[in-house]
Amino acid sequence: MSSRGSHARSTFHKNKLLISRGVTSSIPNNFFQALLIDFGCACEVREEYTSFCGTSEYYPPEWYRHGRYAPGPLCVWQLGCLLYILLTGAIPFEKEDIREAKRATKYEKHLSYDALEAINAMLEPEESKRVKLDDLDKLSFFKSWDQINA
Repeated sequence: MSSRGSHARSTFHKNKLLISRGVTSSIPNNFFQALLIDFGCACEVREEYTSFCGTSEYYPPEWYRHGRYAPGPLCVWQLGCLLYILLTGAIPFEKEDIREAKRATKYEKHLSYDALEAINAMLEPEESKRVKLDDLDKLSFFKSWDQINA
């Protein structure tokens, strides 16, 4: 995952967005891999941040509750938002609902158990209970994608 790779290089991207005309690179079996290309909100990795730049619908609940966030849990939260949008076509939260992490579940009815498990793990409101960035590939939803790409 590119987010994990950027953290390993001490770079933290604060604002992950879906861009309809994204850049892709060809990989085996005619699959494509999305690349992070806009580093306007990138910064050096620190333990905690108390300022935010980016899209407010992607801010994590801990930002609204405590005015701070950590890079790993934020990345997972934002990737969860992107996954939700890709699978449902809707944003998971309206800005006023993020603090309590109230999702409109009407868009989730067609999702598989594995997809919902991944979304719930990534959009866990409690930062300490949210799946870790390094553990995302252990979720069943992402394991199945690894098998397709093998």
